[in-house]
Amino acid sequence: MNRPTLALIRIVPAVLFLFPAFMTSPPSSLGPPRWWDVELGLTVNGQYSVREADAAYTGEFLFKAAWSGSMEKDDSDYLLYHSGLETLRWEAREKVSSKGGQKVLTEKDFDDRPVFRMNYVLNENGVLRFNFIVEGFPVPRSGAGEKFDLILPASKSEEGGHSPPEYDVSIAEGSNEIAFEEKTIRTGPAERAFSWEWKRYTPSLRQGINVVLFNSHKADVKITITPRY
Repeated sequence: MNRPTLALIRIVPAVLFLFPAFMTSPPSSLGPPRWWDVELGLTVNGQYSVREADAAYTGEFLFKAAWSGSMEKDDSDYLLYHSGLETLRWEAREKVSSKGGQKVLTEKDFDDRPVFRMNYVLNENGVLRFNFIVEGFPVPRSGAGEKFDLILPASKSEEGGHSPPEYDVSIAEGSNEIAFEEKTIRTGPAERAFSWEWKRYTPSLRQGINVVLFNSHKADVKITITPRY
């Protein structure tokens, strides 16, 4: 009568041994991810200046944004979905020096602010390239006779892409190529940081006007991609 009891006692330890082995199996044993969460953080520090005959305008700004979304496999490519965008910080200061004295504006006096736009992700021979742009606005914000479009960060783009005209050629240091090897996102979370400095002098397009905008910024980007099973 005691034999069934002894047999049960011998089986239970075997079951307990197999259960933790199943629980600690690597994600790869579950098959490919169903989708990936994508988080991007951007910080921009920039300056601009415009000098006219009787006035000088100098500005500086700080912009921080966080974008979140997801992507899923679509044959050999990926579909990118937007889920959230938050401006974490926006500060600006513009000083005007003229014969009439000095005046200072802050972000509270700006009708516009930077706008972050994530465009797409493209798979090029096993390399995932993310494309985004930060839209600027006309400066100086004070009553200058000549205004220019403030150029803000953009990722490296293929010809005819979403970047501002010839943005990439004005990068003085670093790289704006936001790219991951596809194989790095298959087995676990992947994270990369990117940084670059950009500078440009833009002359006035009006005939007979000798006015130039100096526009520069430093951009720091961090992307985290997390597989979901």
